[in-house]
Amino acid sequence: MKFLEIIQLITACILILPIVADIDSSEFYTFLRILVFSTSLMTISLNYTKIENDEISKFVVFGALFIGILFNPIFPIYLYEKEIWWVFDIAAAGFFSINALSSK
Repeated sequence: MKFLEIIQLITACILILPIVADIDSSEFYTFLRILVFSTSLMTISLNYTKIENDEISKFVVFGALFIGILFNPIFPIYLYEKEIWWVFDIAAAGFFSINALSSK
């Protein structure tokens, strides 16, 4: 397994933690934003070079870009309801998991 695949799987597991463990710590959410944003940037940078030859790489780059914008720690987006964030957490965890497990 490559380094990025391991990071994506770890990020996916940590994204599910707030749902399972009902975590309310603002420090945890700040860490989560930084981790997801960093993982998104790494995913974009490694897939951007393949965007010309591969349609799936375009989807991966745009999906990671959307996740990176949503979870960015610099200008945070506040949705105020935990249940709304849970939907995005599950979607991002699924995105990173599928990307990590299906990479060549």
